[in-house]
Amino acid sequence: MTMSEYYDKYQKRGAIHWDWYEKGTQTWYKIIVDKIIEYYRSLPSGTVLDIGCGDGLVDAKLASFHKVIGIDIDPIGIKLAREKTMRRNKKPTFFVMDFDNLPKIEQKSDYILFLNTIEHLKNPFKVLRQLIRMNKKLKNILIITDYPSDRPGRHHAQEFKPILLRNKCKSLNWKIARFETGVPEFHGIKLTRKK
Repeated sequence: MTMSEYYDKYQKRGAIHWDWYEKGTQTWYKIIVDKIIEYYRSLPSGTVLDIGCGDGLVDAKLASFHKVIGIDIDPIGIKLAREKTMRRNKKPTFFVMDFDNLPKIEQKSDYILFLNTIEHLKNPFKVLRQLIRMNKKLKNILIITDYPSDRPGRHHAQEFKPILLRNKCKSLNWKIARFETGVPEFHGIKLTRKK
């Protein structure tokens, strides 16, 4: 995942998403994660590729009903993900990997998840088009991002209003539907392969 600027969130704050979710310190995060879990639970069992998995909280939750592969550019985030999921006897697989250089791993995926990741990527739609073209098994892509603010995130390569995200996704030629995050500061989109 080529980020606009690499940052050391996990080095400074540890397994922050686990803390937010388990301790309830960030209710918005728990609401979004629970919506994601509910959504993926409704899909047929398959393999989820989580791009920008961070410390692996979402992957541990999804591993109860899907095979999960998490990738992130941050080696400390991946180390935390492995430690946290191992302690809970979950089975996601994690790799330190750059999004722009995905090997054949993505060809095994039924689903792709971008949770607060796409805004950090310089060319996400170019790579998404490649993934779609190369992976005939891929059925669904879920993208969740925050609304642009007056002061863009300093680590964001770009930000997306819902209409811009939808228009960018139209170029992929997949069915597009809104994903309700349950949190007003975030929006999401579901992409499904046309039959």
